[in-house]
Amino acid sequence: MQHPVFEQQILPASGKMFRFARKILGDSEDAKDVVQDGLLRIWDQRVKLSEIENPEAWGMQVIKNLCLDRLKGNVIRQKAANRLKQQPHLLYPTPYQQVETKSEMARLAALIEALPERYRMIIHLREVEEYSYKEIASIMEWTMAEVKVNLFRARQLLKKKLTENTTYGLS
Repeated sequence: MQHPVFEQQILPASGKMFRFARKILGDSEDAKDVVQDGLLRIWDQRVKLSEIENPEAWGMQVIKNLCLDRLKGNVIRQKAANRLKQQPHLLYPTPYQQVETKSEMARLAALIEALPERYRMIIHLREVEEYSYKEIASIMEWTMAEVKVNLFRARQLLKKKLTENTTYGLS
């Protein structure tokens, strides 16, 4: 059985869905599971897809909700804590690593991960996945004003943390 909206708009976005789920969950295997569950749920609602204004954004919303449901359990949090215990160098790169561009990117990623969850999600959707404000509003179930305010606050907080992190104790 085929459905053109599912094939043309949802399936091509599965890579974005996976990256978004992995960003929220912090684990590729869990992200794969969530995307598979999400695609099945979307397929079950395929009759309604043609009525939805932006099926891709709606699909991302389904993935977001599934990720948040999964995060409610402590299993993911325990996995993340164990990963950090096994690899503490990810949070504290050596001075040699800080010199390299790669370590700068890791440092930036760590700062983004330290942001509150809603800020992490909106930064990911806007800067990585390059969704429009309207699409983000649909995915996050926010008003356009909430999207703009949260994105502004996320960027300001990230800028502040970057500035504090690069002054090396100098005022």
